[in-house]
Amino acid sequence: MSSSYRELEIQIIDLIKDSISVDVSNLKGRDLILVDVGIDSMTYVAKVIEIEIHFGVEFDDDYLSVDRVKTLSNLISYVQYLLMQN
Repeated sequence: MSSSYRELEIQIIDLIKDSISVDVSNLKGRDLILVDVGIDSMTYVAKVIEIEIHFGVEFDDDYLSVDRVKTLSNLISYVQYLLMQN
């Protein structure tokens, strides 16, 4: 599956939008710190599972922590990396 960064951003925002505390129409991926918008560690793991299923990828254990990923742009970049590995 080949997706541009923007396409991935749209799809990932759609997957996490019900768990964040900001209006999705105002999201700026590069500036969005996940914990600042309500994505705690439990929510993050749940969203990772959704992302893995949606894109058919598997996160490395190192990326199962919101503290490791930190931002929406990092999350999108990592998913893009995983997709390129397939």
